[in-house]
Amino acid sequence: MKGYKITNCAQDKRVGIVGSSMNDIFIKGCQKLKMDSTHVTMLLLDGTIIDDEDYFQTLPAQTLIMFRLDGEPFQTANPIVLAVL
Repeated sequence: MKGYKITNCAQDKRVGIVGSSMNDIFIKGCQKLKMDSTHVTMLLLDGTIIDDEDYFQTLPAQTLIMFRLDGEPFQTANPIVLAVL
């Protein structure tokens, strides 16, 4: 089991959860963020979609995972970093 940080697209909520599989994190994340799991995609902050268990298992502990509702706009980390520079 590994710990992950999860957030919504607005990034106004951040919660730590523990799980051993992508599905485990997905279910717990949707519950914690009170999202309908039928309309949610898991992403990394750079926009990479997490939809493969093998890829998920390569993610280090404490990775920040964004839970995005279908159609919800979000900004990747790249424009945020460039704005700071």
